Amino acid sequence: GETVITDEVQGTVRIKNENLDDMVLLRSDGTPVYMLAVVVDDIEQQVNHVVRGRDLLESTPWQLLLYEALAASPPHYAHLPLVTKSSDSAKLSKQTGAEALDNDKAAVNLIQALHRLGQDTHDLSDTGSPEALLHMATQRWSIEHIKPNNISINQ
Repeated sequence: GETVITDEVQGTVRIKNENLDDMVLLRSDGTPVYMLAVVVDDIEQQVNHVVRGRDLLESTPWQLLLYEALAASPPHYAHLPLVTKSSDSAKLSKQTGAEALDNDKAAVNLIQALHRLGQDTHDLSDTGSPEALLHMATQRWSIEHIKPNNISINQ
């Protein structure tokens, strides 16, 4: 069979179950591994939306199968595009040497991030407080405007 992921950004993703490795649920000492713990925790916390990076899309089939095995409804998923370096397409992170954002330019950074995620930034001012910008951004947020492709920047 196959596991179908209905993702609010990436669309419908189909994974053949034969391509999934066996999943370890408990460590040798009996403690649950992350995959099981996160599903059980999300069920207990009644999480209904999971928004995370596209690099975690490949772990979603196992999570969906765990929800099914536990007779629980899975949350809605939205896997956001990654920000990558244009030079080598590596995901920006501390491990890949990404430069830290300048906290003194928080408003500018926030507007740039919103713009790259396809959000409406036409009348946002970088002279406002980050808190005010974030409030405005949450009022306007539209997941439909996010493109599934990674976001490449020069750094």
